[in-house]
Amino acid sequence: MHRSSRRTWARGPRMLLEVEDLNVYYGAIHALQGVSFSVDQGEIVTLIGANGAGKSTTLRTISGLLRPRRGAVRFRGEEITMTPAEQIVRLGIGQVPEGRRIFAPLTVRENLEMGAFTRKDPAEIAQSMERVFATARGLMSRPTLLLLDEPSMGLSPIMVEEIFRIIAEINLQGTSILLVEQNALMALQIAHRAYVLETGRIVLQGTAKELRESSKVKEAYLGLPKEALAAEGEAAVSPD
Repeated sequence: MHRSSRRTWARGPRMLLEVEDLNVYYGAIHALQGVSFSVDQGEIVTLIGANGAGKSTTLRTISGLLRPRRGAVRFRGEEITMTPAEQIVRLGIGQVPEGRRIFAPLTVRENLEMGAFTRKDPAEIAQSMERVFATARGLMSRPTLLLLDEPSMGLSPIMVEEIFRIIAEINLQGTSILLVEQNALMALQIAHRAYVLETGRIVLQGTAKELRESSKVKEAYLGLPKEALAAEGEAAVSPD
């Protein structure tokens, strides 16, 4: 694990998504300040951080709903920074937004069908419908990369566990996932790598295991008080 600085990644054969030096503004507010990270094929990568850190803004910029003032988004080696949102879906990036954002007048089936609006084969759509009927509209576009924005929001503990089980299963079936989640403990349990966002900047990054073991992450995002962390540290160096 290490503190983050701005950098450019070499494009490796497994790199699926590359975000480089994103700077996004809401009027005079500098919401993202040089955000850079990557997602490889087959990975679950999670962005964790407090409310207002810039997590949802990052996803909205990747999906084409916001435009950065500076920086680049590349998908499969091709720049998509200024690509229209509809075309980004066609390229293979799907998003389940914060709060799910369903179309209230439509049925569950109709909401899922809206997610498949870019697809043409009725038989394949029907197969996807059977596979994901109990999960999310975002999967109906059959994405290569799925952006999930706070999937556990407002759910009971039992449903939270089920949602994260489903996310892990979707990943095992071949979909790479970029997960934004305030439930840092659950996110770090299923992710391969993780980044910590604070006030528009990535301040920590590493494997999920490294961040789970970070005292800064434990105190700020996993709810462990300083006293418990101190005791944990003493236990780690105590003789048997």
